Amino acid sequence: MYLEKLNDNKKLKELNIPELKILAEEIRGKIIKTVSKRGGHLSANLGAVELTIAIHYVFDLPTDKLLLDVGHQCYTHKILSGRNETFATLRTENGIAGFTAIGESEYDAFTSGHAGNSLAASLGYAAARDVNGENYKIIDVIGDASFTNGVTLEAFSASETKPDNFVLIVNDNGMSIAKNENGFFGTAIKNVAISENAGKVKDNMITAAGFRKIYSADGNDVENLISVLSEIKKETYPVFLLVKTIKGKGYKEAELHPDRYHAVGENLSVPESKYAETAGKAVSLLAAKDKRIVAITAGMKAGTGLSGYAEEHKDRFIDAGIAEEYAVTLAAGMAAGGLKPFVFAYSTFLQRAYDQIVHDVCIANLPVVFCVNRAGVVGTDGVTHQGAFDLSYLTHIPNMTVLAPKDDKDLEAAINYAVTLNSPVAVRYPSGSGTEYPEHKPFDGSWEKVKDGKDCTILAVGGRMLSVASSLEKYGINAAVYSARSVKPLDENVLKNLSGYVFTLEENSLIGGFGSSVCEYAFDNDLDVKVKTFGLKDEFVRHASIERQFEFNGLDEKSVSGEILKILSKRN
Repeated sequence: MYLEKLNDNKKLKELNIPELKILAEEIRGKIIKTVSKRGGHLSANLGAVELTIAIHYVFDLPTDKLLLDVGHQCYTHKILSGRNETFATLRTENGIAGFTAIGESEYDAFTSGHAGNSLAASLGYAAARDVNGENYKIIDVIGDASFTNGVTLEAFSASETKPDNFVLIVNDNGMSIAKNENGFFGTAIKNVAISENAGKVKDNMITAAGFRKIYSADGNDVENLISVLSEIKKETYPVFLLVKTIKGKGYKEAELHPDRYHAVGENLSVPESKYAETAGKAVSLLAAKDKRIVAITAGMKAGTGLSGYAEEHKDRFIDAGIAEEYAVTLAAGMAAGGLKPFVFAYSTFLQRAYDQIVHDVCIANLPVVFCVNRAGVVGTDGVTHQGAFDLSYLTHIPNMTVLAPKDDKDLEAAINYAVTLNSPVAVRYPSGSGTEYPEHKPFDGSWEKVKDGKDCTILAVGGRMLSVASSLEKYGINAAVYSARSVKPLDENVLKNLSGYVFTLEENSLIGGFGSSVCEYAFDNDLDVKVKTFGLKDEFVRHASIERQFEFNGLDEKSVSGEILKILSKRN
């Protein structure tokens, strides 16, 4: 009724409060319909509808700048900022992204996807505005879970002053993906904000960080929000606003189970990852036998397959919240104290803790095992979530072993092997599930020959690339195929006996990846081989299906076979 008439937020400002309430329900319906078809982040977006409407209604976007931390709540923002008609293309190839993205719209002031960057970026925007002599408001919306992220706390506490015309809105829905593990600071911040009367100034930890006034509001009451934000707009001082929202609001199942409906697939199905479940169960079995085993995750219990482990071993499970750096150094301390910690993280999020892996784990050669989920391309989540770099940022660290099992059974064996090494180990595996192979060589760090052949040798990292390599015979390629289960160290017993054409396949950046390591070894040891590497190009992988992402990067069967046949045809 009203939504179809909104091409941008100018029309929005013409609506009255009853009309805005109807609009909110129309937007919820559109989000549910679209996510049901395309998949995406549901619960957080449903909870932030009224808040986003109120911000667009009161402030002068895009002149004023709105930054959304993580971006899990950006769907209403997209609908209200000229993307209503294209919203049906959400998370599809050549469609709009599932997060805010610089370049997609002038309303997207900053790119989002990972938690904790918005406050620092907002302060940077303010600095640029003031140096350039410009005049606009900056509004930063950050969730209560992201507020306790290390980068956020650094930005919050780095100075006792904050810029003028600056509004920090903390959206308190009590959740990250699952129930928050906010700790003292997050609880204290909320208690201070709630206890203050609207607009009053009093010495406390919020004003000590440079915010001159504190407000609170009902984040699902559009009338209350517009009233409070209108008052805030008049202020030139830096202002802190706490809003309380219901994650999943408007869809009963999402309200009852906001964690389950945080991110969903088509038909609002809850995605399952057999690899993640296998990893969680494998570590749980180890923990049942060894009281020194501890599992740690950073706000990703269900996504990393640890729900069962957390039930069975409550006293040896830690959710560190959205704080990968803390999680890794916590694990290092545990390992130094005689425990055997496992850190579970998505590949894209583990990169946030790179320094801690190097400085706190690997220099001391501590026995921390990293279970690196969603390694490789992940599909429609887009550029911020692809697991494209972990082989590059892990294999060059001294003392680190990197394993890439081919299937679920191999993954369980890899985890059992990793814990015996008594040193840093990363076990990487993709999302979802893959081909199950009938035969398995004992996991001892050596490569496994999956198929004999005489035309060439293919070294494949991980189950999905092994599946591609194993399928090439139907294209007339008689290749010897190896599962390169240990990316570091390389299996020198295999490599030193190779000759002729060697092809490497990996779901990782070609720069600094497995193929690079094989080329270096071949050159350094003067091997009689010609190596061609297949992997991810030197560009960010955009949102599309996994199959199409393989095609873009020349990793699908047709592309790989065509390139290999072209090379082999020149050998004579």
